[in-house]
Amino acid sequence: MIVVEYHIVVAAAMLLSAAYFDLRSREIDDRLWIGFSSVGVLLYVYELVTTGAVAGLASILLIIGGTAGIVLLLYRLGFYAGADALALLSLSVVLPLYAPPVYALPAMYHDPLYLLFNPVTFVVVLANATIWVLILPVYFLLRNLSRLLRGEAIFAGFEDESWWRKVAVVFLGYRMKYATEDDFYLTLEKKVDGKRKFVFRMLNEDEEFLQGQDVWGTPGIPFLLFMTLGFFTMLLLGDIVTLLMDSLFSALIP
Repeated sequence: MIVVEYHIVVAAAMLLSAAYFDLRSREIDDRLWIGFSSVGVLLYVYELVTTGAVAGLASILLIIGGTAGIVLLLYRLGFYAGADALALLSLSVVLPLYAPPVYALPAMYHDPLYLLFNPVTFVVVLANATIWVLILPVYFLLRNLSRLLRGEAIFAGFEDESWWRKVAVVFLGYRMKYATEDDFYLTLEKKVDGKRKFVFRMLNEDEEFLQGQDVWGTPGIPFLLFMTLGFFTMLLLGDIVTLLMDSLFSALIP
């Protein structure tokens, strides 16, 4: 049996390191992924040499191959950036499966719900990360409502914009007094025929970060940070989606 604890430590160290470099410079050296993936492979080799668990290793290799195919497909479809794809690929090598012991799970996960726990690591991490991302629109909304209640004219200069676009933008970012390229903010506005207009788009690889005064922007928080949060959430709670679905069904079905 693979010593899962060692793989968890390697995966945690990899994601924490990647999140740190991504927050600091938005650049991650590919050697980080190669290094940690190599450590994961060495752990498999060590187990093979010490226990001779060839059958178990073959199953894991099949899972890693299948996971890699799905991760690359989602990347090609534009679900995440290149660094995020490399993170998920490396994670699938280091820790392809994770099924916590029953005693470590919340009470609602115990039999029979324990059977619903998704053991594929990258799926759980990606799902948990998506749940964490959903916190951002709530934060932006509360921040903008607070400024509106204080009487701040956050829509000054955007009088020609429709009400629904103003509603949409309060969920995506906020008006900044000053932004520099080093702040890693993405623009939410542009000038069209001399008028300020809101713009809603994802960051392209060749797009520069926001610079200027009194501009609408959104913090370019790297998805790797949310993936790291999703990983540790998996260790503490498991699959958040399963938990939420169970809570919903329990409320709807007595």
